Amino acid sequence: MVTTGGTSLKDDIMRLYQPVHLLVGTPGRILDLAKKGVCILKDCSMLIMDEADKLLSPEFQPSIEQLIRFLSANRQILMFSATFPVTVKDFKDRYLQKPYIINLMDELTLKGITQYYAFVEERQKVHCLNTLFSKDHRNRVFHDFRNGACRNLVCTGMLCCG
Repeated sequence: MVTTGGTSLKDDIMRLYQPVHLLVGTPGRILDLAKKGVCILKDCSMLIMDEADKLLSPEFQPSIEQLIRFLSANRQILMFSATFPVTVKDFKDRYLQKPYIINLMDELTLKGITQYYAFVEERQKVHCLNTLFSKDHRNRVFHDFRNGACRNLVCTGMLCCG
């Protein structure tokens, strides 16, 4: 059964009168059904969180934590995420016992390459990139990149689009 906010709550309630083996939905809607006593989660043995970094953002984390209280104590939680921010680590430390972690990012990192990130306000970023070089120089660099003479290009999204 699939249930999300914005769909008919009444239809979801009616469908839950039939046996449900797999429930896919948004945290808020599943929590709403559990609070109403319509969706009994005490026998639910597994919670799968795709895009865990998003589900553990301030917008969703309170709902996720409330939802876990409706599950059985011996439930299994699986979390999938392309990123592993502090919120995911904190959640893992609080709610997972003996977690098994598979991190594919280590395999994707090239040895000998150092990455740097700089947070810059959007207006400043565009201004900074636009003022570093003249328009003729930027066009020449872009032309070199397209022709394969240059392997790397740093630019604004607009330049990347053509």
